[in-house]
Amino acid sequence: MLAKEQLIRQYFNCWLTKQFPTLTTFFTDNCHYRECYGATYHGIDELQQWIDHQLPHQTVLAWDIQRLGWLNDNLAVVEWYFKASEADTTTDFDGVSIIEFSTGKITKLTEYATKHATFRPFAANV
Repeated sequence: MLAKEQLIRQYFNCWLTKQFPTLTTFFTDNCHYRECYGATYHGIDELQQWIDHQLPHQTVLAWDIQRLGWLNDNLAVVEWYFKASEADTTTDFDGVSIIEFSTGKITKLTEYATKHATFRPFAANV
């Protein structure tokens, strides 16, 4: 699992450096990637097109892994914080990725997101 964890960390870091090796370093040819806002990419070619589109327009300022755990040898859950700028807008949010592996590479990645800013509406009532 250590090699798979390193693969996850390396992939996240590629977004910060804007330096990607061949995507088959991380993903199987028939991978499925679902972003937290609903966009999905099927196969390495669609995934490459998305990354090629994003890199000139978006600068990832942070993609920090908070926790990484394993449900079994091929299924990881990653809790993270993400911050990026695009044009004149900066966005940030917390998220979770469920990452499934096959033959040592990512075959399915599904992201979920929530607002980073939190509040306690009933804190005074406790």
